[in-house]
Amino acid sequence: MTKDAPDAKEVAIRVFFCVRDRIKFGYPHLCKASDVLKRGYGTCSSKTNLQVALLRSMGIPARFRLQSINARVLFENKVPPPFRDEEFAEEVIHYSAEVYLNGKWLVADATFDKEIDPERAIDWRGETHAMILSKKEILKELGTKENLDYVFKSRKNEVESLSKQDADIRRLYVGLLNTYFELIRLRNLLRVKKA
Repeated sequence: MTKDAPDAKEVAIRVFFCVRDRIKFGYPHLCKASDVLKRGYGTCSSKTNLQVALLRSMGIPARFRLQSINARVLFENKVPPPFRDEEFAEEVIHYSAEVYLNGKWLVADATFDKEIDPERAIDWRGETHAMILSKKEILKELGTKENLDYVFKSRKNEVESLSKQDADIRRLYVGLLNTYFELIRLRNLLRVKKA
């Protein structure tokens, strides 16, 4: 992926496109980078975790940017009400990567792959910010973090507290949600072929 890249900027760009398009948007969220690679999909937190890990492994400074967003507005036209109302709260934390290039921090948000949301899947060139959110979706800026350990710890406690039946229901629900995302991808691909 980055073997013949001439500089850090090109490495960061290639990592961005790899995470954006090879790792599909889907659940579960808050996964370790290695799990995201195995599964081939992830949410903003999972994809960002992978992106930051890859960049750092190649010697490029990277960190996590956090924003409080209205997920129902973000997924308004993508997810039907039963899923949207259950999974996407009015206020959730959105994660994106910040990359340090040429003396400045740049947002490189690789959350949505081109197939799930062609309009939000920005082509980033390592010179300006690549932000997928509109002003009406952002409730407040929460700053940056060097790692997500505190998030993984709370998520682990939450998962461990589920009964076996609740965990099975959650897995089924996540599977249905991911199937729905695949249907959106298929619909978008068919639209492109018709055009």
